[in-house]
Amino acid sequence: MPRHWRYGVRERLDVTGAVRLALDEAPLRDLASKLSADGIESVAICFLHGYANPSHERLARDILKRHNPKLWISWHPTSVPKFANMNVCPPPAPTPTSSPWWPDISTACAGKPESAACGPSLS
Repeated sequence: MPRHWRYGVRERLDVTGAVRLALDEAPLRDLASKLSADGIESVAICFLHGYANPSHERLARDILKRHNPKLWISWHPTSVPKFANMNVCPPPAPTPTSSPWWPDISTACAGKPESAACGPSLS
């Protein structure tokens, strides 16, 4: 992915998942508008130490989706622990909430424990 399509946000979690700097929400609202204006249809969210505490990634997903409902968003905090100390984020696998060509299994998995078929909770 070209560097000019990578966006940073002000937030910080430590390696244990403790919040060191709360997520700055205002720039994410602006970013949602910019992504739409630039014709960006899909994003992947990956924050440093997001595997330890996905709350910032979840909030970023929610803000982007609220302000740009057509945006396809992938975020997989549980898929990156081995990359925790690298400036690398592996490409996330498509999810039912991020990929229009996948069937909507969110209702089929509602209320069921995490499993290989349903994956981590989407809420």
